[in-house]
Amino acid sequence: QDEWRLVTKTLPLRCERIGDHELRAVDAAFHESLRRLGVARVDTLLVHHAQDLLAPGGEELHTWLLERKSEGTALRVGASVYDGDEVAALLDRFDIDVVQLPANIADQRLLADGSIPQLHGSDVEVHVRSLFLQGVLLAAPAFAAKRFPEQVAWVASFHAECARRNVTPQQACLSFFKSRDEFTAAVVGVSSAAELSQLLAAWDSAPAMDWSGWAVDNKRFTDPRLWNT
Repeated sequence: QDEWRLVTKTLPLRCERIGDHELRAVDAAFHESLRRLGVARVDTLLVHHAQDLLAPGGEELHTWLLERKSEGTALRVGASVYDGDEVAALLDRFDIDVVQLPANIADQRLLADGSIPQLHGSDVEVHVRSLFLQGVLLAAPAFAAKRFPEQVAWVASFHAECARRNVTPQQACLSFFKSRDEFTAAVVGVSSAAELSQLLAAWDSAPAMDWSGWAVDNKRFTDPRLWNT
C-alpha cells in the first residue's frame, strides 16, 4: 500500500503587507498543524492564497517556505491559485514545486489560457480542486437549473451526454481529470469511509474521456466566488 502524502496550507493572511508579525503567525500555525497531525513533516506546504506571496513582503514568505524545505518539515512548497494572472506572477517571481487550482468540465479557463500547460512545462505539479464544481455537476439538473437558470440547456446537455457515454456525472468529472497529462492530483472531499469507497470505485471505473468542447464561458457559473454576488 502506498504511503499517504500529506498536503497542508499556510494560515491565510489576506493583508496588504507581509511583515514579521504575519510570518510568526504563519510559522506558529504550521507547527501546530504538524503537532495535530502527529508528524514531523508534510509532503507539500501550500500558501493558502497566492496573493499572500504576491503582496509586498511576499518574498519573505517565500523565503520562509524555502527554509521549511531546507529543514525538511516540508518536502515541497507551492501555492493555491484562482486565475492565470496569479500563475504567471508566481512563475515569474518564485521557485515553487506545486500549484493547486480549479478545473473541471465546465471550468477550463486555465487550460485555455495556457496556464496549466505552462506549469506542466515548468515541472510544477498541478493539483486540481473543484472537479465537481462544488457538487453542482453531480446534482440533479433541476437543482442546477434553479440555481443557474442561464445554464439550463448546458446542464441538461451534460447529463444527456453522460448517459450517452454510459458514465455517471461523477465518473465523467473524474474522466476529465484522467484525460489531462498535466494533472497530478485531484483534490476531493469525503465525509465518511463509505463515501471514500464510492469515490474510489468511481475513479477505478472512469475511463479517460475528452471533454474539451464542454467549457462554459460564464464565470458566474464556473467561479464559486461569484455565486453569492
